[in-house]
Amino acid sequence: MKKVCLSLGAIVLSGFVLASCGNTIKKPKSKGSEVSSISVDVNGQKIELNKDSNFEDVYDALAGFDFYPDYTMKDYNCYSYAYTVKTKASTKYTRTNFIENPNHKFMYETYTQSMKEELFTDAYFKEDTDSNSNYSKETYFNSYTKYSASNKSNVDSMKGSFTEIEMGAGKYNRDRGGNQEVDFGQYDYVKSNVTTSVDKKSTTEKAGLSTYKYVNDKEESNDEHYGDYKYGYDTDGKEYNYSITEAFKNPYSPRSYTLGYYLPYDEGLKDICDYKFELTDNYIIITGSSSYTPTVANNINDYLNKYGISYDANTVKNLINTDYKGSKVKTEIWIDYTNERYDNHDSHYLTLSYANISEKFKVNYKRVYNQDYLDNVSYNEEFENEIKGKEYTVKGTQKTTIILGSNKDDYSKKISKLQKKCKKNNAYKNIEFKYND
Repeated sequence: MKKVCLSLGAIVLSGFVLASCGNTIKKPKSKGSEVSSISVDVNGQKIELNKDSNFEDVYDALAGFDFYPDYTMKDYNCYSYAYTVKTKASTKYTRTNFIENPNHKFMYETYTQSMKEELFTDAYFKEDTDSNSNYSKETYFNSYTKYSASNKSNVDSMKGSFTEIEMGAGKYNRDRGGNQEVDFGQYDYVKSNVTTSVDKKSTTEKAGLSTYKYVNDKEESNDEHYGDYKYGYDTDGKEYNYSITEAFKNPYSPRSYTLGYYLPYDEGLKDICDYKFELTDNYIIITGSSSYTPTVANNINDYLNKYGISYDANTVKNLINTDYKGSKVKTEIWIDYTNERYDNHDSHYLTLSYANISEKFKVNYKRVYNQDYLDNVSYNEEFENEIKGKEYTVKGTQKTTIILGSNKDDYSKKISKLQKKCKKNNAYKNIEFKYND
């Protein structure tokens, strides 16, 4: 069998959410007033709930919608968002006869894995086109990612760490005549350290980068080099370049979420779920706990697909009580249903004002690479003969917390503070930039 060396990319688990540091994320200051019922049009669909509704009614009413964290759309030409999210996770797994990646077609006899991860993102963005066709946008983002991991198998091992910080702040304007200007600062930091060992031979790879950049420039629409890049060299001969059009960066557009992303639910599993809801004149608030956690749901779906087993609630509950016994998730979600659409004030859209998810995932099971499994994967005949009938085992624990909230901070102060720091430490400071002729 061919030995497969572990890489830094192997640190990240499929579907795994990275995790947290930074500011305290708070719930909205007020729930609003309790109401006995709500009736609201959301993109042409009616949501009607009352305090005596079953939780299934609430879930069914919301499950088909996407909602963004604190997204505001004043009209078609003006929208903004501001949110903070942080997550924290750790894992420990022990496996035997483990196929890490089906495409590798390689099975480890033994494989142990541990990991810690953190992610923090604070993001704000506003885009606006006024009645005179003047266009502007501004942003602030602060993203921090950190993880460390170690994997050890019967043939090789890896130990690594990775830290990345990406920050940016500024404004971009373009008037109706095409004249444009940018005032933007950005900070990037990356550090990695990975040691791999194969056949008792170790290799260590290290990398690091820390850079401040700041651009404050403008150009007229009739300039000869309008929209072109400017180029310059530092004292070491390293080339830098930027264009006014592309110097502004906004990498953190919010993703939309479905209720099932945070809270997997099935009516056939309601006896193992303990969820409640509250209706106010601002929010639908869902709280509760379940042994049917997001990670349990993903693992069970993967198992059913790989072994060609049809979904059945009793089968799922049996797996939860055996293979994933001890798993638990606690959930709190605040959904704002009062956001009016710019083009129809009688219609609304949903936003996620606050979410707090705490999950403990436990796994302990045995599987056999039988014919049902092989019928649902794509291996060559040689590899199938090698693994057929062998038993795969896994035992481990994964802990994850996710906190997300709307952010009402004064971002003008954050923008100004970061721009000053970028300007002071600017890598472009002593570089003479010119257009190429």
